[in-house]
Amino acid sequence: MLLKAFSIAREQRHTEVTVEYLLVTILDDPSVTAILDLMRVNIDQLRSGLLAHISGSASIQCGTDEVNSQPTLGFQRVIQQAIMGVQSNCPKGTEVTGAHVLMFVYHEKGHAVESLHKEGLTRADVKTFADKKAEVPGSYTDSRRPSLLEALQLKGGTMEEAYASLEQKGYFTPPPRPWRLGFQDRGMGRRDYAVLDKFGDPVVQAPNRIVAEFIIKAVNNYQE
Repeated sequence: MLLKAFSIAREQRHTEVTVEYLLVTILDDPSVTAILDLMRVNIDQLRSGLLAHISGSASIQCGTDEVNSQPTLGFQRVIQQAIMGVQSNCPKGTEVTGAHVLMFVYHEKGHAVESLHKEGLTRADVKTFADKKAEVPGSYTDSRRPSLLEALQLKGGTMEEAYASLEQKGYFTPPPRPWRLGFQDRGMGRRDYAVLDKFGDPVVQAPNRIVAEFIIKAVNNYQE
């Protein structure tokens, strides 16, 4: 991954290997491709835009001597943070993937992160996949449910195959009972009544306690 970035920079006789170079390189990493495909990001468009920016902004070394392209401080920070992040937050032996690197590209202001935002891809989207730890359950009818994005990524395959599998496993059926009364924090000390499922995950927000308790009673008393 890193060697490819340096190799391309030398071929173009560019003196610096920037974050944009790093982003172009990891677009071919399977872990990154999976995220971009799922989020319907136009990878070819993203790549061409990055290459056009690099071509128009990079410093070129003239002559015929071999170019010793050097990584920018931003490039180095992204790599260091990705490595440290995996070492701190992932099980021992976890390999640093392109998805981990992509997550820390967002820490560097510049054309690279602007391009990602333009495509509608946020750091939160990437983190959902880069921090993948959950196992795929055989059924969701009586188990805690991850976010839809995480569930789709854990399943893998095409979007249509993933949706079909989740439907078969009961992901889109009502969350596990019994439901109970709870709250959703709105910040600034404000909380709304909410209906929680068996695992304490929010099912629906309620305007008041009476409505919440009515929903809970109706669902818990329902006999299939």
